[in-house]
Parts: sequence; structure tokens; C-alpha cells
Amino acid sequence: METASISIQATREATAPQQGSKRRIARAQWIAELNGLPQLPQYLPLELVTKPNLTTRELAYYSNMAEQTWREKACYDTAPEGLRPLRVCGRLAWPTAGARKLLGVGVMIATHRMTDIERERQIEDLGQKAEAAYAHYERTGALADHGKAHAFRLEMQRAIAQRSPAQVALMETARGLK
Repeated sequence: METASISIQATREATAPQQGSKRRIARAQWIAELNGLPQLPQYLPLELVTKPNLTTRELAYYSNMAEQTWREKACYDTAPEGLRPLRVCGRLAWPTAGARKLLGVGVMIATHRMTDIERERQIEDLGQKAEAAYAHYERTGALADHGKAHAFRLEMQRAIAQRSPAQVALMETARGLK
């Protein structure tokens, strides 16, 4: 019994952070590392989040407030305007747009507009990916491959719909349709 407690003590001393070391970590993180638990989740910056709703944990992270504070605001209906949560199967879904507005964060908008040549390359690339995914589906019969192929095909249709009028006219002339 005594040998086991000595080895545990030696392990703790060997893995404990040193007093004079420059690397300081939070106690919870140190315990997690010691127990081999996964690290705390890393979140995208709020301006890059594209999903319509946030979980209570995510909202707490972005607002630097406790999760329980947000649960209380939902319970007593004291959440800021535009940030009233939806209740889905006993869970709270907080609107991302309301969180951005509350925290003063804007949405990052892509400023680069595709040229006609880039768009045609994208359409061709998506077509090739869709064909490859359909071929893989034919070989394996896995529905996930069929779903990927369908997603590539839909993305290709969106890209085709975004062609500029000048590009469409050029293609019609080249094919003798105009």
C-alpha cells in the first residue's frame, strides 16, 4: 500500500508545473492534461460563424459570461432584445445575429468577386468532383458518396446560375445560339 502511494506522489511531483517555470496554465487545464482528457473546445471567431444559432456554451464563450447566466436570462426572459433563445428539445438555441449585434461584431464579407474565367474553372472542377463521387457511389453503393455527388452537383448549379450576362452571351455566341 505504501509503495503505491509513493509512486503516485512521485508521478504528481514529476507532472506538476514548476514554480519558476514560465509556462503557466490554468488548474483545470493542468488536471485535464494529467488525466488525459481532451482540451477545451476551440471556437471560430464570431464573425466567421455561419450557423444560424449558437449553443449556450458558445454564447458564454463569446460573451465571456457564465453559461448559467445565459440560462437564467432565458428562464426569466431577460435576454437582450434580438437575443431571445429558441427552445429546441429542452435546449437553448441563441440567434447568432443577435449575439453579433450585442457584442458589436460584424460579419466578414468576401470582397473578392470571381472573374468569368475563375467561375468557369470552378464549374468544371465541381463537375469533375461530382462525376468522381457518382463513380465511387456506383462502385461502393454507399449513400454518403451519393450525397457528396449530389452536393457537388448542386454547388455546380449555383455557380452556373451566378455566371455574368456577358459570359452567358459569349457562350451563346460561341455555340451558335445567338
